Amino acid sequence: MSFTEQQYLVIKTLADGICPGVGTIPPSSALPVADMFVSIAETWTPAVFQATANALDIINSIALSIFGQPIQNLDQSGVATVTEIVADNTDLKPFWEPFRILIALNYYALPPAYSAIGLPGPTIDAGGLTAEGYPV
Repeated sequence: MSFTEQQYLVIKTLADGICPGVGTIPPSSALPVADMFVSIAETWTPAVFQATANALDIINSIALSIFGQPIQNLDQSGVATVTEIVADNTDLKPFWEPFRILIALNYYALPPAYSAIGLPGPTIDAGGLTAEGYPV
């Protein structure tokens, strides 16, 4: 199972709609966030993978119907518009919630993202946290 090139571009562009980057904070497209999502998706059952691929095709169709071009060719405002439409679409909710969570978790797990907003990063490399939330 693998996504088409166009589906991959939808993942990468829609991820920028979730984590667009501002100033010194990089957009998700500058990091391997889309590749991380794909790696996870490749472990899913064929039915879940296919449903995700179908949702990605629908999202690109939304961009084509509104803007007349594929999602990856839209400016930041256009990407934000499509992202908002997807987020508000009840039919796409089974896709949107896990997609948004995986994109955000993968994004903020990367040093350029967490350090840009002043977070120390994952604690698991340093032994994790106690049940009370303190470093081990």
